[in-house]
Amino acid sequence: MPSKERRLGDLMNAFLEANRKKGRARVTLDDYRWLILKTYRVMQEHGVEPNPQRWDEDAVHFLRNVAFAHLEPSVARRQMAVLNTFALFHGNPVIKELNLEWPRDARTHVDWLTPYQAMQVMEAASGIERIVVHLELCLGLRRVEVLRLRVKDLGLGYVNVLGKGRQGGKPRTLAFHPRTLSELSLYQEIREAEIARARARNPSVAVPEALLIYSTAKGDLRAYQRTAVDKMLSKVSQKSGMKFTNHTLRRTFGRTAFLAGVPLEVISSMLGHEDTKTTILYLGLNMDDQTAAMSRIAEFQNALKPGKTGPYPEGKSGQSGI
Repeated sequence: MPSKERRLGDLMNAFLEANRKKGRARVTLDDYRWLILKTYRVMQEHGVEPNPQRWDEDAVHFLRNVAFAHLEPSVARRQMAVLNTFALFHGNPVIKELNLEWPRDARTHVDWLTPYQAMQVMEAASGIERIVVHLELCLGLRRVEVLRLRVKDLGLGYVNVLGKGRQGGKPRTLAFHPRTLSELSLYQEIREAEIARARARNPSVAVPEALLIYSTAKGDLRAYQRTAVDKMLSKVSQKSGMKFTNHTLRRTFGRTAFLAGVPLEVISSMLGHEDTKTTILYLGLNMDDQTAAMSRIAEFQNALKPGKTGPYPEGKSGQSGI
């Protein structure tokens, strides 16, 4: 009979293999592995059954109220979502059936930049940094989507985007931001300079289809990888004095669209979300939004004269007061 540790390892590996076949990225699988192993360890240390097939309500409440108690609500929610998928894979719907409620993070500006900060970041970017920042901050692209862009994906006023996932997720088409064309023109000069530099060393060099490329000392042309993009944004972060990641810029795009009054369904479509529930998380409902909402309510109330009976908004008449 296999040991308990081996059994737990087999359950994890079966889940990871199934997700690999679905086209999950290697980095995503590594994150899943890290989370599951951490969960196993914490549950064993506290004498809680770690086998996902046997998790019960008490085990779930332990995860939420003890194991994840030190995490921000948004992080804890995402980790529990992964464990829910893990448990469901092994036939246990306990997390799903509990339908856990998570408190919203009331801190302002969590994982996104204010409109003013976003402008500072754009001004701090230079060279190839500009197009990366623009694609993430003004078009809402994921890092992997930026890296997958090809020259042929760019059309007259639009860009074809290939979503996340090993084989590419659901494709979508995005209209250009008013500044996209000028940013692409600036980057095209950089790209042509890289090609010319490579051809000076190697006239027969092959030019990659990727939009973002660089030349090597040997005269090769290669597509940028995630590490290089991360380093670019790290430099912009230092220059601007703003701490942010690729995902911060993408979230900022969604929130900026929300503040500009773009309908939720349109924002969801631009971000490539399956439904608006995910988009709502990107919008980061916070105390600033609630304060603004209260001001609008007060304005509405103040517009109602004492004793006035109508007409009311939406063409309804009725009782005075709210």
